[in-house]
Amino acid sequence: MGIVRAGFLLAGFFVIHISNLLGQYSVSGDVMDNASSLADVNVVLSEMGKRETISVSGAGKFYKTLEWDKTYYFKFSKEGYVSKVIQFVTTVPTHVRKEQVEPYHLQVRLFKMFDGVDTVFFNKPVAIIKYDESINDFAADRDYSLNVKYKIDQMRAGNYKPETIIKPMSNKKEPEKKIQKPKTKHQEKERASKEKTPEVGDTDVEIGIPPLKEAYKVGVTKEYFNLDHRYVTRSIIHDGTNMRVLVMVKHEWGGEFYFLDKLKLGYVCISKELYDNLKEF
Repeated sequence: MGIVRAGFLLAGFFVIHISNLLGQYSVSGDVMDNASSLADVNVVLSEMGKRETISVSGAGKFYKTLEWDKTYYFKFSKEGYVSKVIQFVTTVPTHVRKEQVEPYHLQVRLFKMFDGVDTVFFNKPVAIIKYDESINDFAADRDYSLNVKYKIDQMRAGNYKPETIIKPMSNKKEPEKKIQKPKTKHQEKERASKEKTPEVGDTDVEIGIPPLKEAYKVGVTKEYFNLDHRYVTRSIIHDGTNMRVLVMVKHEWGGEFYFLDKLKLGYVCISKELYDNLKEF
């Protein structure tokens, strides 16, 4: 995959590690082409619509402190090379002492453009780094990385079929509610009590909608689902680098709830105010 966890040199370790005590997490790295460092690399860090360009030394080295409990995206690009995006999730279990978590070092390998490369594919992360309780440390999601490597190998061999791009729906209205016989107040109350009423911050939520497509065009795509006793609107906001997914669930009994899809981490219930802010492109 060209993304390797590497150990830190002793020199400077104390300075980097001290940032953990200040409520931040240290990430440093090298951008390379095979075994050589790359200069003039553009590194952009994104988080919830905020972007920041990270300075890279002439030897391809960079350093950044991240806030805890957030999902970041590092995008590495250089003219003539295939860009790469790495997702970095800084959430750790509540029992973990953050100041004792070792800093992370990335070795990112960029490769030159080649015939048959699907640049749309590389808009998605090539690796997802998150906390792994089995090793008590941050690590790349192995299954995800192997899947990406397989697709890149197929691409190089000329056997890869580009993912289908989903066209954004235009002027599509929310499906009309089915006409049903009026229910008694007792029936409505009984059914509503059987449905879990999520609270802001809940993550153990099942919505029951199909998984996301492999790829989406830049812009806002809305998908509508008419489920049993509820209507779901999924909004996919893609800015060309990052993708944000929001879900609104309306129940027939009147309840209305909002969620942020944290992809492999599941849904988290959010407030309507946060939902309205996040759905802005």
